[in-house]
Amino acid sequence: MRRPQGPGAKAEGGAPTPPDSPLWRELLIAVRDGVSVLVRVAAFGVVLFACGFIPVVGQTLVPALGFLVSGFFLTVELTAVALQRRGVPQRERIRLLRARLGLALGFGTPLVLAFLVPLVTVLAMPGAVAGATLLARDLVPTGVRKEEGTQGEGEPTPREPVRDPVRP
Repeated sequence: MRRPQGPGAKAEGGAPTPPDSPLWRELLIAVRDGVSVLVRVAAFGVVLFACGFIPVVGQTLVPALGFLVSGFFLTVELTAVALQRRGVPQRERIRLLRARLGLALGFGTPLVLAFLVPLVTVLAMPGAVAGATLLARDLVPTGVRKEEGTQGEGEPTPREPVRDPVRP
C-alpha cells in the first residue's frame, strides 16, 4: 500500500515522502552511517577507558560521562531512520543533535539507564523509537522531502537547525 503524498500526508502526521532511491542504496547508506557512528563511539570508549585509570576521576566522573556519551549516541541511532527519511545526511544529523545537546542527552541518557534493567529494553524500545521519531520531527519539520540545497515553503533546509523557542 502506497502512502498518500502531498496534502493527504497530513493525515499521517506529516510523514516524509518515500525515498526515490533504490533499496540497496538506502541499505548502503544505513550501513555506512552505522559504521561511522560505531567508530565515533569506539573512539570515545577508548578515551573514557584510559581516563578510568586516573585516580578519583576514573571512578566518579568517567562512569557518568560514559552514560552521557552512550545516551547521545543512542539518540543518534534512534533518530537516524526518521532523519534519513527527511533527507538529512549523517553529519548534519549529529550537528542538529549537538545543537540541542540538552534535548539529546535528556532523551537518550534515561533510556540507556532504563535499558540496563532486564526486560525493560524489550518493553521500552517501541516507545523509544516513537519518541525518536517525534524528536526528529521537532529537529526538522516535514512537509516535503528535502534534498540538499532545496527548501520547502517556509521550512528550514537540513543545514539550518530549528531554533528552540525557549533558548535564544
